[in-house]
Amino acid sequence: MGYIGVEPVTKASRVRTYGTTQSDTTSISVPGGFTPDNIEVFLDGLYLQPTDYDDSSGSNLVFPQTIPSGTDYIVMEARNFVVADHYTKSESDSRYPLKSDGVSGTFTTNDGKTVTVTDGIITEIV
Repeated sequence: MGYIGVEPVTKASRVRTYGTTQSDTTSISVPGGFTPDNIEVFLDGLYLQPTDYDDSSGSNLVFPQTIPSGTDYIVMEARNFVVADHYTKSESDSRYPLKSDGVSGTFTTNDGKTVTVTDGIITEIV
């Protein structure tokens, strides 16, 4: 039996680039680029059909007609959501000792400072 209900979708984030044309132009550059055929374009609030522009370069939108100076534009792209790299709990526990671990000693930091720790509490930084 198949799944009944709304099909789960991949989590995505929406990247929005917007601005105003400074002069008459036939192209708009999108900093950071985009995936061709995966964008929505609005000029002065009006949605453009994908046939109204060429997005094949992945960095510029090219229009068959001139876009007048002062035209507001928005380019939106849905990108797959990527979870940031992070430590697991066990990695974090081993990397960052807890006060209850009773850590004591003298340590040197990356910037050359000497840190004295007594029972998990920093008592001196030189």
